[in-house]
Amino acid sequence: SSDTTVIPIENISYTCNSGIYTLSITPTTNQSGSTIITVTIADNGGLTISESFAATVNDINNVPYISLIDDQTMNEDTAINFIRITVTDIETAECSLGITFDSTNITLIPIENISYTCNSGISYVSITPVTNQYGSATISVTITDAGGLTATRSFELTVTSVNDSPIIGAIADQTTDEDTAIHSISLTATDIETAACSMDITFGSSDTSLVSVDNISYTCDSGIFYISLIPSTNQFGNSTISITLTDAGNLTAATSFELTVNSINDNPIIGSISNQTTNEDTAIYSISLTATDIETADCSMDITFGSSDTSLVSVDNISYTCDSGIFYIFLTPTTDQYGNSSISITLTDAGSLTAATSFELTINSINDNPIIGSIS
Repeated sequence: SSDTTVIPIENISYTCNSGIYTLSITPTTNQSGSTIITVTIADNGGLTISESFAATVNDINNVPYISLIDDQTMNEDTAINFIRITVTDIETAECSLGITFDSTNITLIPIENISYTCNSGISYVSITPVTNQYGSATISVTITDAGGLTATRSFELTVTSVNDSPIIGAIADQTTDEDTAIHSISLTATDIETAACSMDITFGSSDTSLVSVDNISYTCDSGIFYISLIPSTNQFGNSTISITLTDAGNLTAATSFELTVNSINDNPIIGSISNQTTNEDTAIYSISLTATDIETADCSMDITFGSSDTSLVSVDNISYTCDSGIFYIFLTPTTDQYGNSSISITLTDAGSLTAATSFELTINSINDNPIIGSIS
């Protein structure tokens, strides 16, 4: 054979029957081309004769081949890269073969999320599942050679579920007045694995004297939390309110907002004074009166007096001192007067709010000595 690559000598054999030689020729696998086959016959006397002929092996397109691909496992929300695929084709260079993909679960793995590169005859496939999706898909890889012949290989891809953190919305800063609750502050939250209203919710307050955690509550409807909070009585100022959501897999998300509670002037609170009795021409000292005010120091409040009978007790004859928040009231009846008068007391705080009380004063008549004139 003039080209033993196409037809090696060992691939030529013969048989002879009734003086007829029959040649059998087998080309080398996947080889094509032409070669000259020379047949030489020698007799017992050593004489020979040769005859040659041309043998042509026509090129036939071979089906490409894909090696086995191992099944793959990956976590949700991660990509898998460099799945190695080895392909061969007699006629077409590996990186010149066409390659297409298919997926039995395009919700999990759409075709457009499968890509590849080819380097030195090796194809490397990359796959990105859809965000927050998990499950299984059969991925098919089909290669096509220059002659249109194809080969397909499939493998199973399993995407394992991974718990996602909840997503919590923002809450705008809130303002309310002292002693005034806030209701239905809306908070939107979502979680892939846990229904929103099934998540645990906890609260924090940077100033629990202003807003106790026990005074923060919520309801949840259709995935929206509605938060209510009640400031402590007569307290004002600022507190950071924090909110933490925990899903069924113990992952959390948190947000916070600033709460401002405006100061509102409160009315003073004034105690009562029991009714008082004294004798004519006898003063009363140190009638004690307790008063408090949230915003104004007790002894800094203004105090005014009234008398229903100023001929018995003039307002000018009522005075006071104040010590440690207790007012001590002094009054002196008009000389030689007796009877009853209602004494009123009004306190006014720094914000001009007032509180008042009153008591009945009884002055007993006392017999006075007669007064005798002089005799010249």
